[in-house]
Amino acid sequence: FRQQALAVTLDTEHKFELALHLENLQVCHELAVELDNEQKWLQLSDVATKQGDFSLVQECLTRAQSFGSLILLASASSDQQLMSTIGEQSRKAGQFNIAFLSSFVLGKLEQCLDILIENQRLPEAAFFARTYLPSQINRIVGLWRDKLKELNMERAAQTLANPTDYENLFPGFTDTNKTEQFLKQNKKNTSARNYPVQLPNWERNPIAEMKAAEENGQFSYIPIQSNQRITDDNEDNFDDANETSTQSTIKDLRFDDDDDKSLNDT
Repeated sequence: FRQQALAVTLDTEHKFELALHLENLQVCHELAVELDNEQKWLQLSDVATKQGDFSLVQECLTRAQSFGSLILLASASSDQQLMSTIGEQSRKAGQFNIAFLSSFVLGKLEQCLDILIENQRLPEAAFFARTYLPSQINRIVGLWRDKLKELNMERAAQTLANPTDYENLFPGFTDTNKTEQFLKQNKKNTSARNYPVQLPNWERNPIAEMKAAEENGQFSYIPIQSNQRITDDNEDNFDDANETSTQSTIKDLRFDDDDDKSLNDT
């Protein structure tokens, strides 16, 4: 008798539940718009998924701001526009983990870096830049140092070595800069139908690809003017540093009584 009850009931909540059990998507949608309740949108999305109405599923999840489920939907349907929209909306909603993930999936590395900086995740931003955007490492290390100084951690700020200035501490740093430029120049979108014949990323060696292209004359590195060098009057000299001396320096590092007191005060 649910159909008859649906026709006569005046209670909106009850009517929605009846329409949901009857899987009447049109009535459910009208009532969900009227109620505008997150739980109702999620319930409707479940029923719409069973019936294969994915446009309605997308609307329900968007209204409910269920960005995690939306990412799954966008990935399964290879919807680049939806993935981009998820990134924008989740960032505005303060769900930065989702925003970062959607940007990373789309290959928007600069946007990923901006999200980390925006949330003051400067150590993570530095490692992210070191891995994916080495051309940005100079700027990020500068921001990291400034943040440490704001926290009265002057000594920690001085120990941060900038790869741009001290390449002897970061073997292969020049090659990573070249590879970043090489990958940007050769970036292209590939159709999902080519997945079976596409070489997986974990089997690729981007640096080797860059060197091969460079030897064949297919790639020529154009040095980019780096950001202004970060200097500090009390900065340690890293020029002659090596792994052994660095380890011994760390072992021999001691704080005097005044330093201990200042650290405790902070």
